[in-house]
Amino acid sequence: MIKLQLLPDYVFEGDKIRRNVIVCTVLLLLVTGVSVQWMRIWQNKVADMKNQASVSGGFQQQIATLQGQIQTQRDMVAPFDNKRAYMTSLCDYGAKYTEKVRQLGRYIYNRVDVLSCTINEGGFTMAVRTKTTEDVARTLMCLKAGYKGGLFAQDSVTLSGFPEGWPNATSPSGYSTSAFAHINLPFDVNLGGRSPVNSGATGMAQAREESAVAGVGELPAAARGLVLGPAQAARLKYIKPSADPPDQPYMNLTIDGKWAVPIVAPAGAAGAAG
Repeated sequence: MIKLQLLPDYVFEGDKIRRNVIVCTVLLLLVTGVSVQWMRIWQNKVADMKNQASVSGGFQQQIATLQGQIQTQRDMVAPFDNKRAYMTSLCDYGAKYTEKVRQLGRYIYNRVDVLSCTINEGGFTMAVRTKTTEDVARTLMCLKAGYKGGLFAQDSVTLSGFPEGWPNATSPSGYSTSAFAHINLPFDVNLGGRSPVNSGATGMAQAREESAVAGVGELPAAARGLVLGPAQAARLKYIKPSADPPDQPYMNLTIDGKWAVPIVAPAGAAGAAG
């Protein structure tokens, strides 16, 4: 079946207009409702943010107050921190002296008696007792190793206190095997009459040797050299008997030296000697 529209279009315009008005009204109400709801939500958020800002302002005041209190406490603690740091630096400074003594002991010949030792920031002074000329030679040899170990400043170590006319080296710098042979005069006869090397000899032989040594001690140097030989004559010249212990031959020497790395005192601390 075919339907034909014979009426003009304006007949239906009223219905279209009414339908459009209804649709537009519904859409307007819907948009208005959504807008109002959106505005209410954001108004609540704005109010909440204002409350948070107000609370944050109070927190900021509290934070500023606490920061002031913290700074006050820091200012009160600062002098104690400075004292603690200074005491720590002093402990470290004192430990360096102990370390220097420990390192120095590594380069002292074990048969040498250390009578005294003074340590300062720049170096050391040591009084030692040697009992033989070999002790002197080996002491120089050990001290020379201190140069290679980096403990002593180059060419700074010297030995003093030798008897007048001492012909050998007094500094370990440049010390060599030939110098050792020159210094190493074997000591095997006690000048006071007690000879550990000859303890196994017969009493008569030992008595003759002791009498010979005691007798030539009063002779001139040239005569002693002829009678005793160069080694014993050198011992008689350079090694002197002591009173304590009785008749014990010895030489008291002084060893001076400078550190390759000086001890640095902390700020405000005076140098000390150990």
